[in-house]
This record gives sequence, structure tokens and C-alpha cells, in this order.
Amino acid sequence: MNPFMKPLYQEFEENLYRLFGFTLDEFRKFEADQGDDIDEEFATVFEKLGPLHLREAMNWKIIALAAVHEERKTGKRMTLDEIGAFAWTLGLQIDDLSGQEFMEQEQA
Repeated sequence: MNPFMKPLYQEFEENLYRLFGFTLDEFRKFEADQGDDIDEEFATVFEKLGPLHLREAMNWKIIALAAVHEERKTGKRMTLDEIGAFAWTLGLQIDDLSGQEFMEQEQA
């Protein structure tokens, strides 16, 4: 792993544990069970787009998981606007990426 990714992974794991009580290894297993390799995904984002985009990708993993959890808890499907507002309540460090930068990340 690129040593510059370590602080971002640490932040990601701290957020996983704070919000869900998951360790990074437990989340890796969860993702692997879905057919995804988050380490490969995160390395690709970091190499192509850099650390701000990696943090954003990590945050979106957390936001998606939190939104699913909230929907199950409330029994109500959230709109994209509701998910966006909900994301701000999670206490994540959100970097302000321009629309173009966000589109580039989505295509990575």
C-alpha cells in the first residue's frame, strides 16, 4: 500500500467503527462477499485521482452503508436529496470537489 494512503485508511476505519462498530477487515470481508475488492478500488482511485478523491470514495462507501441502515430502520426509501442531507449528519470530513472532479471520480 502506498504510504500516503495510510492516514486515509485510518480515518476510514475510525469512521466505520464509530458509525457501525465495524473493523476495516470486517468491511473488507463484507465487500468481498459482494464481489468487490475495496483495496484494489481505493488504490485505483488514489493512483488516478489522488487523496481527495480517495477520501470521497471512502466517504461514499460509508454514506451508502449508513443510508441503507437508516432506510431499514425507518422503513422508508430515501431520496437523493435526503441522502445528501443525511450524509452531513455522519460527521465525515467532506472535501469540496468540483462537479468535474466528481464526474472524473465516478468514471475511475
